[in-house]
Amino acid sequence: MIGEINATLKSRASVARGPLRLLAESLRNDLTPLIQLEAIELPTQKARLSRIGGRCGRHGTLLNFDPWSPRLHSCTACATSYADDAHYRWWIMNYQLWIAERSVHAAVHGALTGDEQSLALSERILSAACDRYLTYPNQDNVLGPSRPFFSTYLESIWLLQLSIAVSVLQARGSNPSLVQRTFDDVLAPSLKLVSSYDEGGSNRQVWNNAAIMCAGALLQEDRLVDEAIHGRSGIARHLMNELLADGTWYEGENYHLFAHRGLWYGVTMAQQLGAVLPDEGLRRFREGFATPFLTALPDMTFPARRDSQYGVSLRQWRTAESCELGLAFGDDPRLVRALHSLYADDVAPGDTGRSFSTAEAERNVPPVRLSRASLGFKSLLCARPELPGLDTQRAGEDESVHLPAQGYAVIRRDSGRAHVALDYGVGGGGHGHPDRLNLWLIHGNARWLQDVGTGSYVDPSLFWYRSTLAHNAPMLAGQGQPYGTGHVIAWQQQGPASWISAAFPLAPEVMARRSVTVMEDYLIDELAWEAPHEVVIDLPWHLGPVDGEFGTSWSVDADALDALQYAAGGAGLVTSVERAASPISTMVAHVDTQELRVWFDDQLQPEWFRCAAPGPPGEGIGSSRTFFVERAYGVVGTMRSVLAWGTHGGLDVQKSSADGHRPRSAVASVQFSGDVVVVARADGSQDRHERVPEGWRIQHSGAAGGAQAMDLQLNIAGAAIRRAADAGATSGDSHGGQEMGEDGRGRAHATNGQGDSHARIETPADDAASVDTPSAQFNELVATLPRAQPLVIELGAPHYRRTEQSWTEAGSPTARVELRTEPGGLRLNVLVRKEDVCFAPPRDTNPLDNEHPDINSDGVQLYLYAPDRFHAAWILVGQPDGSLRATVRADNPAGTARRLQGGWKPHGEGYEMQCFVECPVPREFYCHVVINETARNRERRRGQLVLTGAHGEWAYLRGDREPLDAFLRVVQVD
Repeated sequence: MIGEINATLKSRASVARGPLRLLAESLRNDLTPLIQLEAIELPTQKARLSRIGGRCGRHGTLLNFDPWSPRLHSCTACATSYADDAHYRWWIMNYQLWIAERSVHAAVHGALTGDEQSLALSERILSAACDRYLTYPNQDNVLGPSRPFFSTYLESIWLLQLSIAVSVLQARGSNPSLVQRTFDDVLAPSLKLVSSYDEGGSNRQVWNNAAIMCAGALLQEDRLVDEAIHGRSGIARHLMNELLADGTWYEGENYHLFAHRGLWYGVTMAQQLGAVLPDEGLRRFREGFATPFLTALPDMTFPARRDSQYGVSLRQWRTAESCELGLAFGDDPRLVRALHSLYADDVAPGDTGRSFSTAEAERNVPPVRLSRASLGFKSLLCARPELPGLDTQRAGEDESVHLPAQGYAVIRRDSGRAHVALDYGVGGGGHGHPDRLNLWLIHGNARWLQDVGTGSYVDPSLFWYRSTLAHNAPMLAGQGQPYGTGHVIAWQQQGPASWISAAFPLAPEVMARRSVTVMEDYLIDELAWEAPHEVVIDLPWHLGPVDGEFGTSWSVDADALDALQYAAGGAGLVTSVERAASPISTMVAHVDTQELRVWFDDQLQPEWFRCAAPGPPGEGIGSSRTFFVERAYGVVGTMRSVLAWGTHGGLDVQKSSADGHRPRSAVASVQFSGDVVVVARADGSQDRHERVPEGWRIQHSGAAGGAQAMDLQLNIAGAAIRRAADAGATSGDSHGGQEMGEDGRGRAHATNGQGDSHARIETPADDAASVDTPSAQFNELVATLPRAQPLVIELGAPHYRRTEQSWTEAGSPTARVELRTEPGGLRLNVLVRKEDVCFAPPRDTNPLDNEHPDINSDGVQLYLYAPDRFHAAWILVGQPDGSLRATVRADNPAGTARRLQGGWKPHGEGYEMQCFVECPVPREFYCHVVINETARNRERRRGQLVLTGAHGEWAYLRGDREPLDAFLRVVQVD
């Protein structure tokens, strides 16, 4: 690889001094303040994730990062300044990434231009990293082992930067002693740590692979390099699995942009190393350069689907660099058009944020004017010396697109100002939301229906943003959607009409279909369902500011509030619910000069609720927005509506290739009758829509009379919801990273691929219950429990979920769990064998994240579940007086957690805890026990002993959530 680097440096020197001279000079200007420093000082502490760190206490937005201001940080929204230590520890994360990236910029700039000061700066940064790296403790991490950071992928990005920098120095023959020291003191130990944590199909694993490939190649760790390329979580697998057939990354636009940059490193290095990657995977990779522009919103932001940041503009220097790197692989007119938009002068100049960029971890800024001088070091090494002529057509303007592998369709009207989308497909793994059949409508600057993504991962609002109720997507009353993938029924464009129809199972026997017909200035939305019995269907409407009295009165509904709070993740973020006295037939909404009129079909006599909950991230902590929920009942049914966009007064202006501009009439009225919808405009024209056996029929009548028929022919009958979906709809997500647990908040996959897929439970006592091999049908462990006899299970190394330390390194903790049914309830006895018992004192809040604070203490998590009876959980922590602090964690809207009493006492080997749950114990029920263990010098728990086995899993990100498929099924026998 060093030979290839040296050849690249020699061939690109003339480009850096010629066509890309302004880019080289601008990178040098960024480096000047650091070059003038006498020494590079790195923080003595490691970065720390906390609830308040790095975010404004008023708005919840990220604070500005200034590498020259470690102790004072300002809000991007309100300019409030913060100096808390929690913000400093967050600043450390950004600073470490920033300084590592400067080492690459300096090395590449110096090597290409002969600037010795830049080369010296890179050496000083590497020397500082060698001095400090091994002094950072590998503990209290949030997502994988790390020394300078709290997550492995951050260390991977950091390691990648330093590896590239030292490879450039090595290729030039610079400072061999420093190169060897960097290998020994940074690259080797960091590579060992990063390669120990496999994140499967997550976007984060892309960066782990890139770092392993680069550092591994320098250290001649051929096995690790090969695993990063061809292994079960390697780049080849990512290209063919996580990168979908349409070129999109399965976790959505936000993570596409992040992961695709990592794939660029991986593909580039793999090819330099002579590895052969699959042709289809490379095709998907090349397609991935253009896909962010295919789904862009009218204001050139990307859709905030899934765990995306909200309202982020594509006018970032990183996005422009991605286009430039894509064109280096070959001509693509879409990328040329995109660069025309990104390099246009229709936005004001400003700070691009590159001088403060934190390596490959995004810090997005407001849109500013960009040029080739705004790019990064990768463009100096790989971009074309000269660009092809930039097309004058803006990318994606008035072009509709269907991404079938992603399951996302965008229909554009009004020269791209009107944007209608249906999100039905791939669930999105650990960053996905249960929001299949989610509807979008945006016109100009008015975001009438949208997805607002996710704010902070460590704030309780996360549970709201990840709920079905926070989206314009259907759900069963009181229940969020299951995580899964929908199936397209039809996608068709014909003249002025476009159609998208897709289906998704809201429950195993409840199939929903959403069909959207889009005309020039309105759309018809149709949600239909089929079930084996009567069901309750809720359809949330998160519309823009709605005017009017609705022709009904409203009254507070406490029962509906409880149910919707549960549906919203149980965090109490739905603050009010009112019920309408009668169905709503129309709504009107306004944003500036934009107007939206909505007509609802009331043939099903739906109920209506007016609710309040958080709006888009960044509007302010504690702020709320009004939204509505339409509720209907039936075995089968259809909820229809018409949404018409325009300007106040009913006129809008639309460009026309014939006459430049022309007025467009707005919709004046809508009539619903059975399967017929008649839409009349103010100019006297009307469209008659009707669902027919072949699909959908539209008949247009002009203002002066006459009719023109337009038929949108579907391949299946419109009523056959189930037949259309059976072929492709699933209730599970096929992509990796994380899998959603029973409560929808996520659990990590096992990552080492070792061992049986089921736990092995030892029962050493002769009179203890027997444990059978789980049946393939249920994929579960079954314990046969004779009444009045205990189920005894010994937990040890196979049951240990680790964090940074292995079971042995953690002191080899073990436990004995004894479960017994008694008259009136269930008794649990737990004997935990470990050194130095650490029960945490009670705390009202967790300063670290949105999990309950007691998970970071020694203690027990107990779960009980009986179908249609109860589903309850507790966190049990010992108190100084021998009692238990029992935190109820009920997982159902009725809160049917049972009464629990018990205590604890010290034991020679650790502690013993016992409790009794008062509940009628059915013949068959499910239970689970997880034992948390920590140490006195830690903030977060060290590991967990798991009743049904750990299977090589890690304890990161689990909170107190355990999926039902990990529970033990207990069957009592006489």
